[in-house]
Amino acid sequence: MSGSARAVLVTGSTSGIGLEIARAFGAAGWRIGINSDEPPGAVETILNEVAESGAPEIRYFQADLAVPGEGEAVVGEAIAQFGALDALINNAGIHTQAPVEDFPTAEWDRIRTIGLDNAFSAIRAAVPDMKARGWGRIINIASVYGTRGAAGKSALVATKHALIGLTRSVALELAETGITVNAVSPGY
Repeated sequence: MSGSARAVLVTGSTSGIGLEIARAFGAAGWRIGINSDEPPGAVETILNEVAESGAPEIRYFQADLAVPGEGEAVVGEAIAQFGALDALINNAGIHTQAPVEDFPTAEWDRIRTIGLDNAFSAIRAAVPDMKARGWGRIINIASVYGTRGAAGKSALVATKHALIGLTRSVALELAETGITVNAVSPGY
């Protein structure tokens, strides 16, 4: 396993866009940190698939990003295990569809905690290490709903709008540090 290859942590990366991002980084020779809230045994096949992409090292970081502060914890664990974190991809997110008058408050909080609060928490934890080395990449996976509304998706839309705003603010703060901060807004 290569200790000199760059390391990336991709949150929410056992399926969908997150898994494809992890595979792409693996194919480029990066050490990969996979994250989800699933038990380690449930993701063994996924870890093997990402390893087959060419990644010199794969590590699994189990964390429930619906719990406040877990973003910071998972980044701290990744830095401790990899020795440094070169890139952070905040991909984790969920959504529920319901009219605003029927939208459960607990679900609103869960969507926001996973998609925004823990993205902030992870960024805050990653920045000092990246600043110390004068280089880093932070990519937040937003959505087309980060720039427009959608009926029945108030929590997702609000969270993705806020994530884009967070991205813009942090990018300005870090503009002269060697760390880039970007958002990607996939659609269907």
